[in-house]
Amino acid sequence: MAASVAEFASPSRLLMSRSFREAMADASPGLESGLFPAGVFTDAGLRTHELFSPDGRVAERRRTRFLVLSVAAVIGLIGAGVAARVSAEGPQKFVDGAVVKIRRAIAVYETYLGGVIERVRWQKRS
Repeated sequence: MAASVAEFASPSRLLMSRSFREAMADASPGLESGLFPAGVFTDAGLRTHELFSPDGRVAERRRTRFLVLSVAAVIGLIGAGVAARVSAEGPQKFVDGAVVKIRRAIAVYETYLGGVIERVRWQKRS
C-alpha cells in the first residue's frame, strides 16, 4: 500500500494514508488535526486510497484561536468584576469612584509629564 501511495506523491508533496492518520490519532490524540484531505486516488489495481497531507497553517490557526479565546476571557472577567462592583455599590457610587480614580491618575501623570518637560528644557539650556 505504501508503494501505491508513493506513486501519487510528487517530490515536494508528502501524502499519508487514512490508516497512518488513524494510527497517529491513536498514538497522540489531536495530532491528526494537522492533516487535511488531499483527495481520493485510484492506483493501477483500481483500488482507491483516501490520502492526507500535512497542513502548515495549523499552528498559526491554533495560536490565533487561543489569542481570541484569551482576549474574550479577559473581557469576560473584567465585565464580571465591573458587574459585581456595580451590583454591590450601586451604579452611581461605582461611576463616582471610577471618576475619582481617573482624576487622580491624570494628576499624577500631569505632574510626571511636567517634570519631564522641565528636565528637557533644562538640558537644552546647558
